[in-house]
Amino acid sequence: MKIGLMLAGILGLLSLGASPSGYQVSKKVPLPGTGGWDYLTVDENARRLYVSHATQVVVLNADTLEVVGTIPDLAGVHGIALASEFGRGYITCGQTDSVAVFDLRTLKKTAEVKVGKKPDAIVYDPATKQVFAMNGDSDSSTAINAADNKVLEDSSTRWWSGVYGRGWQRKCFRQFGRQKRVAADRCEIVASKRSLASGALRSSLQHGIRRG
Repeated sequence: MKIGLMLAGILGLLSLGASPSGYQVSKKVPLPGTGGWDYLTVDENARRLYVSHATQVVVLNADTLEVVGTIPDLAGVHGIALASEFGRGYITCGQTDSVAVFDLRTLKKTAEVKVGKKPDAIVYDPATKQVFAMNGDSDSSTAINAADNKVLEDSSTRWWSGVYGRGWQRKCFRQFGRQKRVAADRCEIVASKRSLASGALRSSLQHGIRRG
């Protein structure tokens, strides 16, 4: 009897888990090219969707999902970051240890910046006007000045676990450079050396929490 009740309960839970979520596939969009996929990035203002696709980035109209262009001749594409105020985009190319810079209007590649080994995630920080490329195989993060594409610093990182503030921060890495940084779960806090040395962020936060 107990076993029967347990099975009935398990089946009931499974049926709940299999219930419709409200989401459904509304359209499938074939994209050109071959190879793997990685990050997607949306430009809300320009209404464009950037899709990383092995050796290129495919660009779609975010409303119609029509392909409006490609950024070709890349190697090991991962992340895409947009610095709209400078009219530039940045693509991590893991196989060439570089970040490709492209024009947001023409989608033409305009520059290539050498970074650490196998860059992967990348993000633009409008507060500092810097692009941060996370280098997977060199355990480092490269900061690029979005105004002139010059590398500002390449800082080593070390993973650790901890909780700050109200417990929103659990998996973190600490980056050592001219400034101390703590980032976690696509959130970032920039704090002064003094505040991190004391283990307290409090009023020394320079830019607050930025969610990606």
